[in-house]
This record gives sequence, C-alpha cells and structure tokens, in this order.
Amino acid sequence: MTTAPIAHATDATGDDQPAFVHAAALATAAARPLVSVYADVGGVVPPVPDATALAARWGRDVDHRRMLHVCCDDPADTVIDALRRVTPSLVVTGAHARSAFGNLMRGSVGEAIARGVAVPTLIVPNDGRGFADPATGRLDLRRVLVPA
Repeated sequence: MTTAPIAHATDATGDDQPAFVHAAALATAAARPLVSVYADVGGVVPPVPDATALAARWGRDVDHRRMLHVCCDDPADTVIDALRRVTPSLVVTGAHARSAFGNLMRGSVGEAIARGVAVPTLIVPNDGRGFADPATGRLDLRRVLVPA
C-alpha cells in the first residue's frame, strides 16, 4: 500500500515560497512524499525549488517529485487535472493578497484548486508568515480559520 503524497500546487514563479515551505514541513512531519505540481505554460519549464535540500537543512528526509503537466488552456484547470492524477491526501498552494475586486476580476487560482479537488486544501498567503518555520521546518499551529 502506498502512502498518499502531499501536493504543492505552484505556478513556479517563486512567489509562493511560504506555501512551498509549508508543504515540505508538512510532508516531512507526516513522513509523506511531496509532489510539486505545475502547469506547462507555453513550453517554459520554470525552476521548482528542491524540498530534498530544504528538508536536509532541517535534518529530515523527504521524497520530493516534480510534475510538469500539460492538458488544458487554463493553468488552474491543468493543475487540477494533475492533482486528480496524483491523488494527494492534502494540497498546499499559495495565494496572492488581492482585494475582493481583484479576485472578482482575475479570479483566485487557489480557490479554484480548492473547489476542483476532493481533498483538503491549505491556502497559504504568499506574503504571510504562516505556521511553518522556514529555518527549522517546525510547525506551530495555534489557531485555524475555516472560511465558510
């Protein structure tokens, strides 16, 4: 029986470093594989950070794979399709801090992913501190906000 991975859904721009750190910290704490999933946008293969090196700095191990996926015109739909193939136990993704009007005009990819997969999704603000320490990988979660 294989262990379901934790997935990091990313646009691979580097803006979502806090989400990546959270995904890696959660994967190492739960002894789960980590899969970074991103969409092929016009044949450009962006660099995706290496969780193996990050976990090693924390004194931990992680099985980190990267999945460049191609299927749809919309990057969010492409990532959702990839996540359905990965069948993770949890999805971690970043979010840009936009106003309600900005989300209305551009849409929220994180929200689209959360609605498009049938597993829990953790959306970490790209400019937020979060609950995973980037220096140690330590998780410190005292409060949870669940939007309804």
